[in-house]
Amino acid sequence: MPGPIRLTRMASLEIAVRGSAHGRCAPERATVSITIAVEGGRRETVFRDAVAVHQPLVDDLAALSEAGAVSNWHSGAVRVYSHRPFDGERQLDRVFTTRIEVSATFVDFESLSDHLDRWAVGDGVEIGGVTWGIAEETHAARMVELRREAIADAVAKATAYAEALGHTEVTAVSVTEPTAEPDSFRPARFSKRAMVASAPEPTLELTPEDVALEVAIDVGFTAGS
Repeated sequence: MPGPIRLTRMASLEIAVRGSAHGRCAPERATVSITIAVEGGRRETVFRDAVAVHQPLVDDLAALSEAGAVSNWHSGAVRVYSHRPFDGERQLDRVFTTRIEVSATFVDFESLSDHLDRWAVGDGVEIGGVTWGIAEETHAARMVELRREAIADAVAKATAYAEALGHTEVTAVSVTEPTAEPDSFRPARFSKRAMVASAPEPTLELTPEDVALEVAIDVGFTAGS
């Protein structure tokens, strides 16, 4: 006669998955990088000319900040240096250069476009680019939503694996948000560089891109019978 039938309880199963979520936001901030750059044969003259270009620019930014069009701005590093260019046959006289870096964050995009039009045609002014971003409050709120979506994505994946292996329930036992690479924390991670297109007139038309956000979360589960 056959022996008694023994029922073996299915062992618990460990499942590790990564949940992810993506989102986009309309830009709320535009940070413009500006460089004052002046060259010449005399150090004192070059520095004085650079300051003369710089002063009206910072006066504009101070007024824009007072009016609420600019949320913050700063005039940063000042570099004064010299070099002796080589024309292929001989070394030429020493050339002195003064560079002053300026950065400003606009919340009024129309004002930004108007002022870039004027600044860009000035002698000694270089527009380095415009970076689009969102307010810290908006970023924090959207990240809460995306983390919830990423968790839901992880649960759905783990449940599918568990059911495929004959289990019916999953329980989360660990949650880890992977540490981003250092470069991932640059503003570029959740901001886009502006595209500047030339209009028929000598003006600049700014076309902002949506700001992309992304969340990835590693979740560990156990699956029971």
